[in-house]
Amino acid sequence: MAKYTSDDTYTDPDSGVLVNRLGIHDDALLAKIEATYAMLRATELARQPLAGNFDLTHLQAIHKKLFGDVYDWAGQIRTVDIAKGGTQFASVHHIERYAPQITGPLARENYLRGLDADTFSQRAAHYLGELNVLHPFREGNGRTLRAYIGQLAQQAGYHIAWSGMTRAQMTQASIQAYHAGPDLLADLIRANLRDVAFEQAVDLARASGHEAAVSLAQPGHTYLGSVVGHTDRYLVQTVSDAPQAVVLHRRQALLGGKSLTPGAAAEIRYPHGDVGLVRLAPDGLERRGDAPHERQRQADRDLER
Repeated sequence: MAKYTSDDTYTDPDSGVLVNRLGIHDDALLAKIEATYAMLRATELARQPLAGNFDLTHLQAIHKKLFGDVYDWAGQIRTVDIAKGGTQFASVHHIERYAPQITGPLARENYLRGLDADTFSQRAAHYLGELNVLHPFREGNGRTLRAYIGQLAQQAGYHIAWSGMTRAQMTQASIQAYHAGPDLLADLIRANLRDVAFEQAVDLARASGHEAAVSLAQPGHTYLGSVVGHTDRYLVQTVSDAPQAVVLHRRQALLGGKSLTPGAAAEIRYPHGDVGLVRLAPDGLERRGDAPHERQRQADRDLER
């Protein structure tokens, strides 16, 4: 378990094993027990994430949840400097000072909400790499950061399948992020990213009775139709000249889209690039009644789960 080089007060001087609440002095056994508890708590966190602002305090709460069964110091900032291989992590004297310099910009980016999959992967990799250099805990940093970034993804309408990445891949990507930038880490995240908000938008379209193709809005096109509803990232709209067709618009790319409610008739134009210009449609396009409102309420309830 003593994976780091340091002047380590966390390990038993005789066995070299991390001092733990279970009184285990065998490194392999402790690793197995720790992994079992952490996996159990990670499953609980995935189902019921801890409330927080994605700051250092939030990260500490996640660490305590994952490792509190095994270590008395779970959730506490480490008190020793540590290094691993050729990577020297942040000094204990700098952790609490540097953390806001990482999490503050994350808050200003609205916690990565509303981003397309490629951009989300890049930004999530950036913050994962920065927090990994911080390495605020004596043990369990990687699993804590994956839970943290996983919760960030969940709130942004994505799911990251960490099981699709091997330990060797994550180690290599983390080292590269430290020395050269997070591109490899971003590629790993993107390859294992599921767009949950898109799936919810498609489900909403299907629930409206439209079984034909559901497509994303494209540059150079104009879409006239009724609003079915929305998810966190997508506005769902029928197409008046193709009754069974439904188009999905990225809400962040819409100018004037905040006034649209389920059932509203709207024209959305993409004259240049992927920015959509919204205006209420002519009166000749009728509103669709109460059904979209009920579907939207159900979509909102699904997003809150």
